[in-house]
Amino acid sequence: MKNTDLIAFWSKHPNLSRMRDFFVSERDKTLHLNGLTGSSPAVLLAALAPVHRQSRLIILAEREEAAYFHNDLAHLLGEDHVFFFP
Repeated sequence: MKNTDLIAFWSKHPNLSRMRDFFVSERDKTLHLNGLTGSSPAVLLAALAPVHRQSRLIILAEREEAAYFHNDLAHLLGEDHVFFFP
């Protein structure tokens, strides 16, 4: 399965449309994702990227966790679209 296939599959998920609506609204733009495992948070954000071309700051608890997340996003979106600030 290609990255684009995986992102296209996730973009059809009903919760993703709720997230799109959330980011379009005028409310506070802080969103906490719980219950996702493995690379699913990165895939979810990668599926949002083509719809909302805006910067996002992702804060994770540990450096190693952040490095894995960065690697997943860079693999899905391309190295030039993802930055890691240790």
